[in-house]
Amino acid sequence: MTQISVELVPRSYQHLDHDCSGLQESFPYLDTVNIPDLLRMPIHSWEACRYTGRYFQRNIPHLRARDFNLDHPEFLESAIAGFHEVLVVSGDPPQGFSRSIYSTTCLDLIRYIRSTHPDKKIIAGLDPYRQNLQKELDYTQQKVMAGASCFFTQPFFSLTLLKAFYEVLSGLEVYWGVSPVIGEKSKNYWQHTNQVVFPPGYSFTLMGNQQFARRVMQFVSENDTNIYFMPIRVDTVEYLHGVL
Repeated sequence: MTQISVELVPRSYQHLDHDCSGLQESFPYLDTVNIPDLLRMPIHSWEACRYTGRYFQRNIPHLRARDFNLDHPEFLESAIAGFHEVLVVSGDPPQGFSRSIYSTTCLDLIRYIRSTHPDKKIIAGLDPYRQNLQKELDYTQQKVMAGASCFFTQPFFSLTLLKAFYEVLSGLEVYWGVSPVIGEKSKNYWQHTNQVVFPPGYSFTLMGNQQFARRVMQFVSENDTNIYFMPIRVDTVEYLHGVL
């Protein structure tokens, strides 16, 4: 059965209340959210997930590997306490020296959590844009060997590319990412920051993005795989009303 997660940005607890209550009212069957740990936001992902636990059954915090010193794991242990599943990413380096970072890699953190908390489900990221297909598949296999059992992808904007990855990732539990890209500013962000190449004719309107998301939703439903929505800079409920 297809599982659906919605990524929420932890701008404030009030903002989380707005999104969560709206999702519950409009889509009561949704039971999963995942929350990134963003340097510019005042709330850590695990703090936000403990808060959204009053709304949803599954609350998945993102962990930035470079934020954790595995020689002194107290901060990590406090972050993951009480969660059945966590999503491990490398994390972008902070601007300047406003935050301590460590040499901990994504693989390091996955191995640590697997060895110390074998009961926890470890989810890892998959990025179809940072390197060629074979290198990303090799990196994915390294994460599996380290202890990851599930993957959340960066958003796809081409169903053809998504299908290519689907064919070679058979047997893995994957949540395929979808995110609306509306307007020139958002388009430029994805192109320059994440090296996305949009297919010819991609529509940078809300309606066009909703139409693409419906096509992905149909594909994952037909193939018994999973999806997560990353509704950046749009109203979460309004966007999903045109998709689900």
